Amino acid sequence: GARMALIDSVDGSVLTYTDATVTAGQNYRYRIRSNDQGPRSGRTDITLPEATATEPTPEPTPLPVPRTAYITNAGSGGVLERSACVDDSRVVGTGWFDGDEVTIVQEGAASCVGWSRITSEDGRESWILNEYLTAEQP
Repeated sequence: GARMALIDSVDGSVLTYTDATVTAGQNYRYRIRSNDQGPRSGRTDITLPEATATEPTPEPTPLPVPRTAYITNAGSGGVLERSACVDDSRVVGTGWFDGDEVTIVQEGAASCVGWSRITSEDGRESWILNEYLTAEQP
């Protein structure tokens, strides 16, 4: 028979497993063995139906940077300007108000999703949440 290869080890809380290395249209056989604190279990042969591959979710097309945006929903106190793209980063000001024109110079990615780094005409720079930005001039 075909030789089996270890593809992964998981802890005891795992109830499902997805093998991301499969090729659509191929048949695969898996053996599952439990190695609890007691003696090892016997191997269980499982034959799965033909593998299917899911299409990866396409990355959204990024908007051009830099680009003009406007402050919205600032409230009477203005939008908190942060030194970094996290809620607990240092507040560097509250000078952005509804209708202020800013330039988005960096879109947040990875841990900064939902944030943008912006500048003003006078060179002031900070990070703000995207919920305070709009492409349409108020």
